[in-house]
Amino acid sequence: MALSAFTVMAKPVSDKCNLKCEYCFYLGTADALNSKPTECMSDETLERFIRQYISESPTPQVSFVWQGGEPTLAGLAFFEKAVALQKQFANGKQITNSIQTNGIAINRAWSQFFKQHQFLVGLSLDGTQSAHDKYRITLSGGDTFSKVKQTVALFNELQVEYNILCTVNSANWNKGKSVYNNLKAIGARYIQFIPVVSFNKGKPLPFNVPEKGFGTFLSDVFKEWIRADIGYMFVMNFESALSSYANGHALICFHNKACGAPLVIESNGDLYSCDHFVEDKYRLANIHSATIESAIESDQHRQFLALRSTNHCKKCEFLEMCNGGCPNHNKANGENYLCASYKSFFKSTQNDMRYIVNNIL
Repeated sequence: MALSAFTVMAKPVSDKCNLKCEYCFYLGTADALNSKPTECMSDETLERFIRQYISESPTPQVSFVWQGGEPTLAGLAFFEKAVALQKQFANGKQITNSIQTNGIAINRAWSQFFKQHQFLVGLSLDGTQSAHDKYRITLSGGDTFSKVKQTVALFNELQVEYNILCTVNSANWNKGKSVYNNLKAIGARYIQFIPVVSFNKGKPLPFNVPEKGFGTFLSDVFKEWIRADIGYMFVMNFESALSSYANGHALICFHNKACGAPLVIESNGDLYSCDHFVEDKYRLANIHSATIESAIESDQHRQFLALRSTNHCKKCEFLEMCNGGCPNHNKANGENYLCASYKSFFKSTQNDMRYIVNNIL
């Protein structure tokens, strides 16, 4: 059977970062692994990854996704080399690149590079200055909002294609309206809201969005968006829900019927099933000794695809919309921490969503 389309998210510097965001789930990942990542992906690993990824992809378009940690710490020369290798091994396929960054190291040279090579840049910004500077701090504890805002201005000036990744946490969950309008005011038109959910020995951490808070936040933003911004502002959370209503396929992995997209490649070439599960037991293979295809078709990865459970959801009217949520957000009893949020959001917006699907899209 032919291999289905797949995506690989690359971590060129593993969990290395120039910030110490309190809620970051990836900091410290490398310390817990038996197979240790390298400080930065070597030239040999980079070339092998790019060649294998392009040649094994069954589709005419191959999407490279660069994340971290903070991937810009690999240096501009690293990405110039990556682009050159992509051209070398493209073999007629269309290559696209996206990168997720905190924006701290971005200057005009980086911005011009992104523009020249048509990178889609995901920029982390938590909406308002008070919310952003609460958790997104420098290694010495300093604020970062003003620097990221300068990066937004630079992207706007040079017309770099970007979207904002805004976490929803204990500092901003009840400020949906101001977060949304502030992001709109600085020129952002593409936004995705990510709930912060982490546990320590089964207990939710203080920076988490409250269990019902993510639903409150999304509903408050939706009221602003539907009033005047349909077709102008694009909120991935809403686009994903609309896609579910329209064709039964969510755009956000949390609400897909199965886990496993995308895979992750660490800086040493190790492959994992998901970046929320970069743990020894979820290590699939290393590209220096195996193909990406063999990792995807392994029994271990197939077992991961079945990790999502909807045992608590069988009687839920929104099961087809939610599909149980991300397994990484499950409480000790197996129920998803954000269950109440998803129910309230889908319930409060369902009539408007259906109207948009039937009359506007």
